[in-house]
Amino acid sequence: MKKLSRTLFLLVALTYLLIVWGAVVRSSGSGLGCPDWPLCHGQIIPPFRKDVLIEYTHRLLASLVGFLTLGFAILVWLKKELRILIGKWCGVALALLFVQVGLGGVTVKTELHPYVVATHLGVALVFLAVIFYMTLLVRSWTSAHQHISTSVQKSIWYRLSHYTLTVLFLQMILGSLVAASNAGLACPDFPTCQGAWIPQLTGLVGLHFLHRVGALLVLFMVCLLVVGKWGRGAVRFIFLLAVFQILLGIGNVLWGLPLWMRITHLGVAVLLFLALMVSTYELRRESQ
Repeated sequence: MKKLSRTLFLLVALTYLLIVWGAVVRSSGSGLGCPDWPLCHGQIIPPFRKDVLIEYTHRLLASLVGFLTLGFAILVWLKKELRILIGKWCGVALALLFVQVGLGGVTVKTELHPYVVATHLGVALVFLAVIFYMTLLVRSWTSAHQHISTSVQKSIWYRLSHYTLTVLFLQMILGSLVAASNAGLACPDFPTCQGAWIPQLTGLVGLHFLHRVGALLVLFMVCLLVVGKWGRGAVRFIFLLAVFQILLGIGNVLWGLPLWMRITHLGVAVLLFLALMVSTYELRRESQ
């Protein structure tokens, strides 16, 4: 079981790195460093050029995650008790993996269409969530065998954590749309937007402003969770991450989207996503 847990942890870490590296690709303007797919400039080993290497590294990481997921699924399905525990989740992970591979090709073919890019990130986050959920199940082997019932009376704090996780997911997709649409500086001032507290909600300005509203909503929901569950280490960590994320968003606007800050902004968002998953999982078990 320890070996299985380590493999899952490695898969989570590599998937996290893959998502963050996707931010490096996008923020550095390297998304079309390989203008074709599945080859890169018609070659297996592409030319040694900065934008090409950044994009090619992303593809190599994706391949590593893919093969590791496939190998892990085979190991799980070879053992009956593991099939019962996480077999169906392995199937979901593999299905998401195949969808993501296809989306990778579509992203290149459509020359980084914002909606395709946002969908690509969305599927990556769902894939990460499935892998991380399997990690939580394996780490709490005894509880996992109880097959958590959906009919259990869930606490208000579990519901709040679950809803916060959902809103954060949507906020991250929206953030991806903002970045892919080059709307990061559509509101170049803060706390106002185009000199107004509520600007005209059209075009890139509307998209950017909606992202700001989403950030405030996530922070508000996290603060409510903190009020009820401050004693939990995971909740305190969530609060610190949420505050740091807000500051990064403000910094991106005030300092003109520096590369390192855009990458960190996504990296912290994914950490917040995983921390909320832990909180939601623990509060659900607590409700039993």
